[in-house]
Amino acid sequence: MDQAEALCRAILRADAGHLVALHLLAAVQTRLGRLLDALASTIAALEKEIEALKAEIDRLNGVISGSSDALQTLQEIYTNRVNSVSTIMRAANLPLLTKDRSHQCLPLMPT
Repeated sequence: MDQAEALCRAILRADAGHLVALHLLAAVQTRLGRLLDALASTIAALEKEIEALKAEIDRLNGVISGSSDALQTLQEIYTNRVNSVSTIMRAANLPLLTKDRSHQCLPLMPT
């Protein structure tokens, strides 16, 4: 598990938004019993997914002019992801994220 965590962290040093590495890191941290770290990694992965979905919505907004159904579907997916992050954070009694992300540091469990 330690090697897997080190590999995930090496990938994230090169590409902080690498979704697979973030998800795998969360899984490794869960296995190691570091649940707050795992939650932070999961939230980071969800945030990256939300950013990607928002960018895709913006891109499609310019491409799709006559198909409001496709745009509406993407907007619903984006809203559901944002709601998922908020639900996770509320369940863990964590502050909701703000655009400036000034309080995004989460306490880490001792290892």
